[in-house]
Amino acid sequence: MYLAGGREIELDRPLIVNTYKGKTSDGKIARFTIDANTFSGIIIDGQDHYVIKSVNDFTRGNTETLIAYKQSDIINDINQFNQWFRQDIPK
Repeated sequence: MYLAGGREIELDRPLIVNTYKGKTSDGKIARFTIDANTFSGIIIDGQDHYVIKSVNDFTRGNTETLIAYKQSDIINDINQFNQWFRQDIPK
């Protein structure tokens, strides 16, 4: 059985968990999910969360390129995005 969305579902095969936890060499908390097709993770540094994802999560194609960004760099407000976007458009 597997708990998903607050309910149990039956799986036709065993659930294989490939998520690892640990610390970086300088003591930050790290969590990574790794398998043959996926690499993603997070490094927690105090209030900052550094997210690491495959570029394939954002675009088509098949590449081994990774993207790393701070969670605080994500724009959650459309007005904030429009203000940021307009400042880079040449007039």
